Order: sequence, then structure tokens, then C-alpha cells
Amino acid sequence: MGSRTLAVLLLATGCASTGPAHRSLTPGPFEGMKRLILIREVDRPYQDGRPKDAIDAVREALEASGRVTRTVDVSARRGSSTTTPAADLFQRVGERRPTDTDFNADRVDFAGPILADLQVDGAVVLFRWDLSPDLPPMSLPGAGGAPAVRARPVSSLALVDRYGNLQWFHWFPADVRLTGKMQTPGEAVEALVRVVSGQEAEQPGT
Repeated sequence: MGSRTLAVLLLATGCASTGPAHRSLTPGPFEGMKRLILIREVDRPYQDGRPKDAIDAVREALEASGRVTRTVDVSARRGSSTTTPAADLFQRVGERRPTDTDFNADRVDFAGPILADLQVDGAVVLFRWDLSPDLPPMSLPGAGGAPAVRARPVSSLALVDRYGNLQWFHWFPADVRLTGKMQTPGEAVEALVRVVSGQEAEQPGT
């Protein structure tokens, strides 16, 4: 069999050593997100002139990179009879919130259908833990080799895509000295935007 004939057969059967036949059919975590919904919990309606929050900063950064965003506010009132896909996603992501460990990455099975209903590739969700006082503190490494400390994050951003990848970005009080942990909303926003841009996505269970 000549080399030309062999090459034709390999291409026909998908066995060629180069080309798109060997590309993974499953994107990596948070890959290819062009349209995102941004969800935040509020205790009162947002008005013009209010201070910007982490969701505003995420929106500006994502739109500057050419992505399309839509912001939805959900009520902090518990037991509301009104359920929307955005509120459902907020609640279900919140049920996977960090508990007793410094837990960052996870996989969930509910995200895909909700995001498809919302017609987006992914979501960024802002949790204000002052509105959820029952959140237990995390056990975290202290700064400079100091003993572990227990602290609650001030707030957290959660990033979830249509394949069920979920990653958390927390920030902590300024008076709690930690090793390698974000202390400000700006640091958390920067870290999240890097992940959306294809960098530094953590693996589930880390």
C-alpha cells in the first residue's frame, strides 16, 4: 500500500496524528464563555449613585474584553414565593458554599439546564455573607507559618459554567492575616477575570 493511500485511509477513519480529529470534545473549565449573567443578593433595590460593588467591577472587566453580560439582583428576603431561573441558580450555588475548609473548586449537575434557560454560557454570583450570618468560619493557614486561624469571608464570588464547573473567590477581613488568600474585592475580581480569560482554573476538590 502506498503512503498516499495510507494517509487517505487514516484521515477517513479519524486516525490521523494531526488535525481536529484529536481535539477534546469537552472544553476545559470555564472555556469559551462569551455571554454571562451576573447575579447578586441585595437587601434593598439598587439605585443610581450607590457605591460600586464587586459585580460592577466584574461587569466592567468582562465587557472590556468583549464579553456580553446581564446583571440580575435577587432579594435577600428568605421564603419569597417568586422563583426565577436566576434566583434558583443563586440558591443552588449558595447551597454549595464553603463550610469548614478552604474549599475553592467543585462540580455541580444543576448548572447546565438553568444556564441554558437563561441563554448564557456561565454565571458570576456575588454572596454577601453579612446577609447569611449562619455561615461557619473556615479553617485557614495563618501568615508566615503562624497557626491556622478561623475566619469567615466578608463576601465571595462564585463562577459557574454550563458544564458544571464551579469555582469560589473569597475575600477576608483586613485584620485577619492569611497566607495566599485574597483580602480585598479587587483581588477576587482580578482572580476571577483571569480564570474567565483561560488562566488559573482550579480542579474540583482543591
